[in-house]
This record gives sequence, structure tokens and C-alpha cells, in this order.
Amino acid sequence: MVAVNFVIPDQELELSREEHAVIFRVRNEEGLVGELKISKGGLRWYPKASKYHHFRSWERFADLMEEHAPKVP
Repeated sequence: MVAVNFVIPDQELELSREEHAVIFRVRNEEGLVGELKISKGGLRWYPKASKYHHFRSWERFADLMEEHAPKVP
């Protein structure tokens, strides 16, 4: 089982199921780009005006970051 925590100044809380996910609404100058829902199961990206979402488990997300993201000191 994966446990995912996030920190809010001076607090540490455990993420729960998708129904209680932390939601980030991403906007740019033109409006809503999409929503990122983060739960203990993984990450879900809901592009604007799409009825489908992209899902990555935490393990797959870690693999993608190691493979594709630049390493920063």
C-alpha cells in the first residue's frame, strides 16, 4: 500500500481516496487548462473540456520522472 502525505505549513496530512483528492485547478491567461487530482492511488490529469483523464500511479510517476525530468540540484 502506498501512503502519500502532503505538508501544509506546520501540518502533515495523509492523502485519501480519489473521492477526497487534493485538487489543483490549473489556469493560464486564457482560462482553465485542466485539473490535477492527487490521491493516495496516484495522479489524475483532467484536461479542459475532456471527458477522459490521464492516470499515473505513484510508482509509474516516479519512473517517468527518473526517465524524463531533468535532475536539478
